[in-house]
Amino acid sequence: MKKFLVQPFILVALTLVLIACSNREEPVVPQDSMGDETQTTDAQTSDSQNNQESSATSLIQLPENYEEGVLYTTVTRGSAFEELFTSEEAIEAVQNGEPVPSGTVMTLKIYEDEVLDRIFVMEKRDDWDPEILPEQRNGEWAYQSFDPEGALNEGEDIGRCISCHAGQENDDFLYKLDEMKTYDLEALAGQEDSAAFQFADSHSSGWGVMEVDADSGQALTQVAQGGENLLTNGPESQKVVQDVLLRMYINGLES
Repeated sequence: MKKFLVQPFILVALTLVLIACSNREEPVVPQDSMGDETQTTDAQTSDSQNNQESSATSLIQLPENYEEGVLYTTVTRGSAFEELFTSEEAIEAVQNGEPVPSGTVMTLKIYEDEVLDRIFVMEKRDDWDPEILPEQRNGEWAYQSFDPEGALNEGEDIGRCISCHAGQENDDFLYKLDEMKTYDLEALAGQEDSAAFQFADSHSSGWGVMEVDADSGQALTQVAQGGENLLTNGPESQKVVQDVLLRMYINGLES
């Protein structure tokens, strides 16, 4: 009798276990959670790309004093007028048959109907980071565009510049290389000397030279009306004053 009672009890217990197992559900990942994870990954990728692009554009800056460089040629295209600036060092290298040195910056100003419209910059460096600037270059040259106020022109398609200059690979991706080869740097130096002399000459009129005491700085001779009693007067006085002013002018440029 005990044997028959035990068997039904075991059958009931097994039935309850099977029912419990069949009611267990697999864990379901909420759809919103999966969506959030995907959105987070996409956002991180987008941020990474934006940071990369930001780093790339910040590498190329508009030189503050590019107009103090060499304006080596101009170009007229219909209503557009262009000015090209670079450094004396770059022109000297080209004229000596050497490659344009790393660090060279070429600046192109474009006027439309006599109004400055945009500025392009080409910069050559042998240490560009390929991870940061992968598609903005021809060889060692990278490009950037700026508006007339010098702010970054993010709407400009730099790819057009790259495609255009790609055909000049034999000339180091440069247009107007011949103008750099033939530019007269000696004439430029002469113009600078002439400008300095004109400055000194224009400011020396009416000046005189008098003898002063080395310790007190007091004049040892009196200046009378009309320049009388000057230690030197006339051409000699003017030459001394010119030399002093010229030296002051040159020192100001060097500083």
